[in-house]
Amino acid sequence: MAPTRNGDAPTRRVDEPELTILIDVIDPIMKAKGFESVAAQAEAFDLARTHWFNIRSGRVKPNLTTAMRISAVLGIPVDAFYRRAA
Repeated sequence: MAPTRNGDAPTRRVDEPELTILIDVIDPIMKAKGFESVAAQAEAFDLARTHWFNIRSGRVKPNLTTAMRISAVLGIPVDAFYRRAA
């Protein structure tokens, strides 16, 4: 993926699979941990609120470092909250 200024990539190369973050997996886990709002989730992941919103909405894809940070907070592997886009 072509990196942007913040390190995450909004576009992909042809040879890379399109991955979609599964908010329906992330939200219940975060709510169970007491992080109800998007702002609280962003803080837990150590991300800017707008950046987490852009990841949630699919505008940007998290880089590996961000994905690993999300994974650590959730307590699940990275591949548990991604799926290959159809």
